[in-house]
Amino acid sequence: MNLLISWSKPQSKSVALALHTWIPTILPGIEPWMSSKDIDKGKDWFRELQSVLSEARLCLICVTPDNVRSPWIYYEVGAIAAKDPDVLICPYLVGVSPSMLSDGPLGKWQCTVAEEDDTWELIKSLNINALSSRHELSLLEGNYRARWPILFEKIEPVLLSDQDDSQGFIQTDADHVAGVNLSNEARTLLIEASKDHHGYILYLQNDDCFKTNGKDLCEDKSARSVARWKDALDTLLFYELLEECGYNGETFALTAQGFDVADLLSGQSVSE
Repeated sequence: MNLLISWSKPQSKSVALALHTWIPTILPGIEPWMSSKDIDKGKDWFRELQSVLSEARLCLICVTPDNVRSPWIYYEVGAIAAKDPDVLICPYLVGVSPSMLSDGPLGKWQCTVAEEDDTWELIKSLNINALSSRHELSLLEGNYRARWPILFEKIEPVLLSDQDDSQGFIQTDADHVAGVNLSNEARTLLIEASKDHHGYILYLQNDDCFKTNGKDLCEDKSARSVARWKDALDTLLFYELLEECGYNGETFALTAQGFDVADLLSGQSVSE
């Protein structure tokens, strides 16, 4: 075993199973381990897991909408990181924005978003850090590009899911100050608006645009996606993290509390 794949809850497990099968086809010689596949029936699964955690030097954490705030994920990461500061921990985000990790225990590690180019960066890192004999990059990339659609087909249902971790949600300081458990979209609006010169968000209803800091944050114009961004905007207004400015109901500005929450999400103290 030279790669521990960690998961918690059904969506994360489906991603872990896909990676467990797929990664060895990209990186021959790698030996991934996950609890549901590699603990023999009848054995004490917790004792076996503890043994693996004590030996792991490279851990891939499958983070999905249903487990992004799961205590179990944080327990496994903590158990690995506590024994060796040089352990490589790689959060793999499927259907989750990096902003959901920025102020939590996983925020200190470089995450990978489940997109083709970013996952390729992860594969290159595994090639360097998990294998004693590295594969030549040009051949590795050709194999990777050909096989990426196989993985994407397996994880796409999670990417399209609207499930969240409303049960057992672990609040961070930012959630406490905000007064609400902040969604992916709400966090992104706050972070990007705090980088905007005026702290403004422009909502153009006819075009389904949510613009700030020179970006339209709602790239997917599907009804489901637009509804999520609108709900996030309404939530930030209700909790007075944003306020209307102007008379047309299209322009919103961060409040002082909104800036404080954005600072916490960005890893800064509110006094900075």
